Amino acid sequence: MKNKFLLYSILLIFLFLLLGIFLITQDENNKISKTIKDNTPANIKYFLKKTIFYIPLKVREFKEIKEVNKNLKKKIQNFLLKIMF
Repeated sequence: MKNKFLLYSILLIFLFLLLGIFLITQDENNKISKTIKDNTPANIKYFLKKTIFYIPLKVREFKEIKEVNKNLKKKIQNFLLKIMF
């Protein structure tokens, strides 16, 4: 009995983690993830962002900032080339 409870608990936690990872990797264009995100209470979203999914969110933010930085560097370089010539 105790082993079944432990197995079901681990399975449930694993499924929630998979769902969370799916929702983190999706953007607003996916209708399923948008529906789930919109219908989840704000308290739960805040708790999950601050605990379980803190590192994946920071990694995604870092990648986005890195991409923006790369694009800005290209624009500055093009601008400087136009000024010089």
